[in-house]
Amino acid sequence: MEMWIIWLAIVAICIIVELATTALVSCWGVAGALVALILSLIGAPEWSQILSAICVTLICLVGFRRFALKVFKNDNYMSNSNSLIGTKTRLLTAITEDNNGSVKINDVVWTVKSVDGMPIPEGLFVKIDEVSGNKLLVKKTEEE
Repeated sequence: MEMWIIWLAIVAICIIVELATTALVSCWGVAGALVALILSLIGAPEWSQILSAICVTLICLVGFRRFALKVFKNDNYMSNSNSLIGTKTRLLTAITEDNNGSVKINDVVWTVKSVDGMPIPEGLFVKIDEVSGNKLLVKKTEEE
């Protein structure tokens, strides 16, 4: 098999992986594989293609990743669970010292814990203060 086909496949795989993860890691492999692809098309030896691909990938990764993360960072982005912060809802089950409670928001039942560790009886209204993993941290609030 000719090397240019392998390099083209590596470019495609790196693009697919980057689109799936958006971690800004495999996109640098695209740069390295493209350089190697060009070298392959002009007839460079295989060892120079491989060495060039590795060097370009590492240079891009080390040199540009931190910059790219800053440029593409979006502090205003809120995940689905983080968008629940500030929401007021009624406790379905009580929060006790030994057990977490639960609330239902948009037909989804969430596990909740008290922010201050204090028990909150079933039926009272709580306000979501923060998200910790898959649990919502809440505090008691007055009904509105």
